[in-house]
Amino acid sequence: MTAATASPPFLMHGAREAIEAGATHIEQQVVAIEQAVSTNPGLAFDLAKTLLESTCRGILAERKAAWDDAWDLPKLLKETLGHLRLVPAGLAVSKEASDSLRKTVGGLQTVIQGICEIRNSHGFASHGKDPEFQQLGGVQALLVARASDAIVSFLFRMHRDPEDVKPAPDPLVFGFGAVVPEPSLLALVSCLVLLLRRRRLLVQQMI
Repeated sequence: MTAATASPPFLMHGAREAIEAGATHIEQQVVAIEQAVSTNPGLAFDLAKTLLESTCRGILAERKAAWDDAWDLPKLLKETLGHLRLVPAGLAVSKEASDSLRKTVGGLQTVIQGICEIRNSHGFASHGKDPEFQQLGGVQALLVARASDAIVSFLFRMHRDPEDVKPAPDPLVFGFGAVVPEPSLLALVSCLVLLLRRRRLLVQQMI
């Protein structure tokens, strides 16, 4: 019988690439998330939201774009994407491809909203918990951490794209939320949010 092998430590490869490329302000958050995934899932939810906020604000600051401290994460993401070019300059996009991009762009907003809801309901420091509260586990924390890592990587790569000199006039850039680098993340986070909502309804019905 072979001995069980320990799982390798979780690393946010996309976010670490961004750090190496200059986004040093997110390094402490990334390290904290990597540790919290297996030791404190609730803290990982808190930190994932904070990491995404820091990434958006850092991109806006480098592009000398103003933001409001009162903006929530979905609003921050929308404004950040308004300063990024999602389609390479000069590339002719067919209507079919344009529609596909719109669907993908609309998806990331759902992922972001799901992360916010999970953080609000299961974050370590978000709200006081009642004695019967049951925390989500490392599997869910890993899902949120990986989703955040993919989003951070995508945003920073688009931000540092040499072709992205100024905001693109293409309407795909505005009003759609964001892009899902890994479509499976959208389905997984959406399912998790749906389960949380159903559980809250059941609890309310039992009271």
